[in-house]
Amino acid sequence: MNFKNNVTVSLSEYLYAIKKDLSLENRNFQENLETIPMLLDLHPLSSYVTPTFYRLVDAFIISDNKIKLRILNICKSCRHHFDAITDFNYIATMLYRPLYSNDDYARVLNANFLALFCKYTNKDDVIVEIVKENIYSPDPIISQTAFGVMAEYVKVFTDYAQAQVVLLMESFYSYPSQRVTITFFKQLIDVCCSLSISVVNINNAFEKFLSEIYLRTKPELDMYLLKFIVCISVGSYKKMDTVLSKLLEHIELSDDNIKRRSLIKLIEKYLEGNFSWSEDIIYQYIEVIETLMNEGKQNNKLVSTMMMYLTKLKTSTVSGVKIIFEFLNKYIYLDVQTIKTDIAYAYYNLFTQYSLGDYCELIDHDKLVFLLNDTDVQSEVAFKALRSYVIGNKDVGIRHELFQLCINGAVEAQSNDKINLALSVMKILLYFEPTLTQYVVSFSMRMINLGRGLQLKNFYQVIYCVGLNETVPCETWLLRMDTIEPSLLYEIAIFSFINGHWSVSSYLVNILQQLISGLTQKSTVILNIIKLVSNSSISSLTYNEIENSIDNQELAVGTFEEILGKNDKSRNVTMIIEFLKVRARVFKMIMSTVTYFDESHGEIIQDHDDMVKYQKYLHEELQYDIIELDDYSKTTDTLISQSIDADYETRLQLKFLNEQIIFLKSLLLLLIGDNVVEYVDVIKEREKDYTEALLYKEPVAGFNINDIESIDTYSFEKCDVNMDTSTINNDKNTSLINNSEKNDSCKPTLWGKSLFYEDKDITMEENDVVKMENGDSNVIEENLPVLNKETNKVFDFTDIGLTKADIRNIQLRLKKVSTIKSQNLLPGHTNTKENWDKCLELSSLIEKSNPKDLKEFLQYRDLIYDCISCAFTDYRVMIPFIFFKRSNTVVQLDICPKEEIDVGIYLPQGGISINIEAIINFTTIHYKFSKIELKLSHYEDDVFKKSIIKEGNKYSDNYFKETFFLNIVKNGCLQMTLSGIEARSERCYQLAEKCIYYKTTKE
Repeated sequence: MNFKNNVTVSLSEYLYAIKKDLSLENRNFQENLETIPMLLDLHPLSSYVTPTFYRLVDAFIISDNKIKLRILNICKSCRHHFDAITDFNYIATMLYRPLYSNDDYARVLNANFLALFCKYTNKDDVIVEIVKENIYSPDPIISQTAFGVMAEYVKVFTDYAQAQVVLLMESFYSYPSQRVTITFFKQLIDVCCSLSISVVNINNAFEKFLSEIYLRTKPELDMYLLKFIVCISVGSYKKMDTVLSKLLEHIELSDDNIKRRSLIKLIEKYLEGNFSWSEDIIYQYIEVIETLMNEGKQNNKLVSTMMMYLTKLKTSTVSGVKIIFEFLNKYIYLDVQTIKTDIAYAYYNLFTQYSLGDYCELIDHDKLVFLLNDTDVQSEVAFKALRSYVIGNKDVGIRHELFQLCINGAVEAQSNDKINLALSVMKILLYFEPTLTQYVVSFSMRMINLGRGLQLKNFYQVIYCVGLNETVPCETWLLRMDTIEPSLLYEIAIFSFINGHWSVSSYLVNILQQLISGLTQKSTVILNIIKLVSNSSISSLTYNEIENSIDNQELAVGTFEEILGKNDKSRNVTMIIEFLKVRARVFKMIMSTVTYFDESHGEIIQDHDDMVKYQKYLHEELQYDIIELDDYSKTTDTLISQSIDADYETRLQLKFLNEQIIFLKSLLLLLIGDNVVEYVDVIKEREKDYTEALLYKEPVAGFNINDIESIDTYSFEKCDVNMDTSTINNDKNTSLINNSEKNDSCKPTLWGKSLFYEDKDITMEENDVVKMENGDSNVIEENLPVLNKETNKVFDFTDIGLTKADIRNIQLRLKKVSTIKSQNLLPGHTNTKENWDKCLELSSLIEKSNPKDLKEFLQYRDLIYDCISCAFTDYRVMIPFIFFKRSNTVVQLDICPKEEIDVGIYLPQGGISINIEAIINFTTIHYKFSKIELKLSHYEDDVFKKSIIKEGNKYSDNYFKETFFLNIVKNGCLQMTLSGIEARSERCYQLAEKCIYYKTTKE
C-alpha cells in the first residue's frame, strides 16, 4: 500500500486499496499485512476499521497456518481499534466453521482469533472445549496457543476465570503426571497471574499455597506458586509484608542462580504502587544481599540488580533511607562508580518521597557538591536527584546557594559532562526562581572569558533565559568559538527568539542565511519569520517605529499564509497566522491612537473649551477603535477556546495578548468619559459569514494535528517518567484556567511576574460595560490594579509640547516628538518585564486620578499614554508553536457508515439514523474531559434546518459514538462539531469540526 505518513485517504480509495492489497493473489500480500497497524492508526473510524478486519478475516480463513499466525499477531497489535467495528456477526460467522477442522493447530488458531473479540461476543462452549482439549497437547506450539485463548477468555468471563483457579489447585496436587508437567504448570500460572483479584478467593489461596511453600512439599513448583502469590498480594494489598519476607527467604536459601534471578525479578512488583517497606523488611533485604556477596563473584549480577532495587524502593520512614545510605557507604569500595551512582539514585528517591523538613539532616553542602561534581556519579542520575531537590524545595535562600554551587561547578569542572550537568540544574533553578537571573550575565561573561561550555546548548539556554534584563552580545562568544556549528546556531536562534532576546535571533538568522545553502523551503521560511518578527520590536511608541513593526509583522503573516499556509492546513499553522494577524491589527490600532496624543496641551485648550467637549471629541474619534479592540478580544478568546492541543507557552501567550487588548481598550474607555460606545457584535457577523463559507465553499478541515508539540526549553520531556512532577504540572496547568476561575494557590507568571492581577481582573463583565455606558466610570477604576504605593511617582509631562498632527507631515513631526520623549519616557526600563512593572505602577496612578477640569484631564491623558507605551514598548511575542515537532496526537470525526459518491456521500430520503464517531487520542498531552459533546447541524438547500447536541457515549478510553435521527428530504450538508469540557477548569474546548455534503441520488 502506497501512502504517506500522517496523510489520510478517502474511503473509496481506501476500500479499493485493501481489496487489492489484502488478496492472497497479491505477491506482496505478506508485506502489505505489516502496514495494517499504521493504516488503522491513520484511519481509526468505523468506515475504515470494519472493512479492514473483514478483509483480514477473509484472508485468515483461506490461508495456511503460517499466514494465519501472522494475521493473528497483526490483529493482536490492533486490538485498540476493535471498538470501532460496527458488526461482529460477520467475523463470528466466518470464523466459526473452521473450529471443526481436523487440523488441531488450525482449530486453536481459529479459536484464538475468535477469542480476541470475546469482549463483544458471548462465551462459546466450542471454544472452551477446544481449550480444554489442547492445553494438554504434547505439541508445545498447540498448547501455547490454547493457553493464549484461555488468557483472552479469563479477562472477560468471570465464571471461566474462577474455573481456572480451581484447575490451578487441582493441577498442583496432581503434579507430577503425564499431563501436568512443569511447562504446563508455568503456562497455567502465567494465565492466573493476569486474573482480577475479584475472581480469586484471596484467603483460600494464601492459606493453601503459602503453607505448601512453607512445607516445601513440591520445591520445584515453589517459584511458580510464589509468582502467583506475589501477584495477588500486590493486587489486593493483603499480606504483602508476609509474602515479600517469604520471597526473600527463598532467594537466600536457594542454590540455583537461575531460580534466584526469576525470584529477584518478582521484587519489582513491590517497587510499584503505594507499598512502603518497613525497616524490618529492609534489614532482611540487606541480609540477602550480603549472603549473595559472601557466596562469591558468581552472584555479582544478582547483587547488582538487588542494589539497584534497593535505591528505588519506597520506605515507610526516613529512617529506612538512613539504613540504605549506611549500607551503600559500607560497601562503596566494591565498585566505586556503580555504588556512588546508586547513592545518587537513593537521593533522588529521597527527594521525591519526602519534604525538606523530613530529610534536612541527610542533605548538606557536601552532599550537594557530591551530586554536582563527583566524576564517579552518572550525570543523568545526579540531574534527576538535583531536579527533584529543586522542585521540592521552595526555600529561596537554599535555591540561591545551589545556584552558586552550580556556577562554581561549571567554572571548575574538568569535563564537559559536569559542565553540562551544572548548566542543566541552573536552567531548572531559573525556571522556578526568576530572581536568580541577576547572576546570569556575570556568570556568562566569566565562562566566555574562560572559553568553557561554548559548544553546549545548555549554556546558551541559560544566558538567554526568559526574564533576563540584559542580552549578552553574540560577538562575545562567537569570537571565542574554534568552530561554528550551524545546527547549534539554529537552536540558539530558536530559543533566544522564544525567550525574548530578539537581537540575538535576528543576528544569528543573518549568519545562518549566509553560512548555509540548500535549505528546504520550510526551513528558509521559518528563518525569515524569526527575522521578521524579531525586527518588529519597538523601543519607543512613535509613529515610525510602530509602522516598521507593523510592516515586519505583516510580512511574517504573509510569509506564513502564502507559503506554509497553503501546504499545511493544520490547526497549528492556522493558529499562528490568526495570532500574528490579531497582533498586527492591535499595533495598527496603537498607531492610529498615537496621533490623538500628539497634540500639545496648549493646542487642545485652544480648540476645546472644557473637559466634557474634549471627551466628546475623543469619543467620536476613538469609539470605532474601541469596538475593534472588543472584536480582537473575542477573536483571541476564540483562539484560546480552540487551543487545548497547544503547548503551555502558546496558551500563555494567547492569554497575555488578550490581556493587553483588554487593557488598551480599558484605557481608551477612560479617555471618553461618560460617553456611550454602541458595541457591534462582530462575532455574530463572522459566524454568519463562516456559515455561508461552509455552505458554498470548500469543506472545513478536521482536527489533523501533525506537529503540535513545541520545543521544550527546559527539556522536561527527557526526564524520568516515574519522577513526581506534580509541581511542574500544577504550575503549568493552573495557568490555563480562565479569568473567571479563582485559584489562590497558584498564579500564572510571565517574565517572573504575575501575568494577571492578583486581586482583581481588568476584564469587565457585561454588566460593568452597561454601568460604564450609563456614566458610572468608577467601574474601570475599581478594576485597575493597585501596586506597591512606595514605588509610585508622579511624572510631569507638561514640558512636552506637541503640535496637532497633520496627515502630510505626521512622520516628520512625530520623529521630532520622539526625540523629546525619549529623553524623559522610561529612561531606566529597557526590557519587557520592567516595562510591564512600570505599566502597572502607572495604572495605580490612573486609578487614583479624578480630573475636574481640562488641565487636570490632560495630565490624566499623559499618564494613560505613558501606560500604553509601557504595555507595548519592547514587547516580545513568544511563538514557540512556530517550531514543528512530530506528534502522534490524533483527533478524528466522521459519519459511519457512509457511502461515498463524487460530490460527498449518499443518503436516502426519509427518516434515517446517522452514527457520528470521534477518536480522541492525546499521546503527548494529558487532559481529562468531564464531558464530550457532539453537535450535528443539518442544512438543506443552503438553509439551516436543525441542530442537535448530544453528550458523547464513551465506548472506550478514547472512542465516542452517538446516533442522530434525521429526516432527509433534499440535498444538503451536515456540520459536525466535537467539543470537550476540561475536567479541572470546566472550560469548553472545540476539538474538531467537519462538514460533509450529501446527495439523495447517486447520479
